[in-house]
Amino acid sequence: MPFKEYDHDFIDRNKKASSSVRLALLLSALVIIFNLVFFKHRDFQEQLHNNPGSYTDSIALVFLFFILSCTSKISLNHTSALSIRLGLHVWICSATFDLMDEFIYQPKLVGYYVEDMLRIIGMFGVGFGVYTLIQQINNKYVEARIQSFSDELTQLPNRRFFINELKKLEAKTPYLFIIDIDNFKVINDKYGHTKGDEVLSKFGHILSRFDNSEVVATRIGGEEFAIILYAGTQDRAEKLAREVLKNANKIIIKNMHHLSVSIGAGKKQPQEPTEHFMKRVDIALYQAKNTGKGKVEWALEPKEKPQDPA
Repeated sequence: MPFKEYDHDFIDRNKKASSSVRLALLLSALVIIFNLVFFKHRDFQEQLHNNPGSYTDSIALVFLFFILSCTSKISLNHTSALSIRLGLHVWICSATFDLMDEFIYQPKLVGYYVEDMLRIIGMFGVGFGVYTLIQQINNKYVEARIQSFSDELTQLPNRRFFINELKKLEAKTPYLFIIDIDNFKVINDKYGHTKGDEVLSKFGHILSRFDNSEVVATRIGGEEFAIILYAGTQDRAEKLAREVLKNANKIIIKNMHHLSVSIGAGKKQPQEPTEHFMKRVDIALYQAKNTGKGKVEWALEPKEKPQDPA
């Protein structure tokens, strides 16, 4: 499978968390020994039978160990993961002091300045780690989402972005231009795919210059591109189409052979289904390709019938 090295979860279920858990167990054991050595003992049996606090504190400590075991499986070398783990270790020490308080007469200073301070520091470490981790995940999500809408070769938005934009404009009347590079197969066959990619990249760069708040250019597949003019007059749309033809012609393929493109153009009618609108513009592109190429052909209105070329 070609994507095997990328096929892993954020949580590595096979990763062992023994080192972190062992360290926490060691710290917890040291806290227990410290309490047993330096402080006076309570009646263990009486506390165990009559004090429910010992059970709730034990459950809380076990739960912290469980969280540490889970977070240790996060496949992430980042400050946030380290902060969470260190915070949990400190928190576990605090929880152990809290548990021992049920069986040992701890001085109040220990409760105030050791148990509570360790808990606060541990919570802060975990909270800070969770915040930065969520922030990192969000950044990765945004990056992945942008990449999913981008064409790698031309750096233009891709077909997915294009379709989404058209769906958003269902109730509006934008202009659409579908652009096809003429004789692109010949370019690939004659000069190689590297040259073909270079032509696509250069043309994509030209189209990107038209991008603004009212215009977006996209690559919708192969040698086909599309431009959406969100709002504007017919004159503005015709001028935009002419500029695309003119700028495309500035690309020299080889031996003074200039690039040529054909354009199908149209304006969406109010409440016209997106699929129907795209089909009309596609037909216009087909007409442009079959009546000379290197030109703009405007889509007929929905009720008009195309005339056969003479």
